[in-house]
Amino acid sequence: MRFDIQKLDERIKKLQEIRRIATDPEISSILSEFVTVRDEYPQPATPTNVGPIDMPGPEATNELVNEVVHGADAHRMAGSGADVEAKDLTGTRLP
Repeated sequence: MRFDIQKLDERIKKLQEIRRIATDPEISSILSEFVTVRDEYPQPATPTNVGPIDMPGPEATNELVNEVVHGADAHRMAGSGADVEAKDLTGTRLP
């Protein structure tokens, strides 16, 4: 029978690391926050796949900017020859 010495050395190294962690009170205290009983969480959390966000085209962006700058009715009045009056949130006319 032949032993895999490299695998045995790797296992010993990992066990020594576990021993070091187990004997360090601070590390074992931190680890205990993450250790759970096997049945406590029966299924691993599944990540939610989020698709790409639909971004508005340049026309929609320009329209939004006009609505913000000139008020909600500005895009309807644009091109009609009507003067658009800008007002602040209190309704006071802006210069």
